[in-house]
Amino acid sequence: MIEIINKIQKDKLLHYLAGSVISFPLIILFGFYGFAFSVLIFAAKEIIYDHLLKFGTLDHEDFLWSLAPALKFLIFYYV
Repeated sequence: MIEIINKIQKDKLLHYLAGSVISFPLIILFGFYGFAFSVLIFAAKEIIYDHLLKFGTLDHEDFLWSLAPALKFLIFYYV
């Protein structure tokens, strides 16, 4: 298990962590609307901050790594 985690890029793990920190309280407080707002935040970060302002590199995988915990929390919220 540790070997699998070590193979994941540090940047992707940071996106997963940030996605968890952002989406968890939003989904707990607002349900699906919190999830939708999380998706907007993640997309805005990639499009505005990374692509338009050129502070980073536009990467769809970063968006997906941020989105993964939000999907997980949303499923747990409704199950």
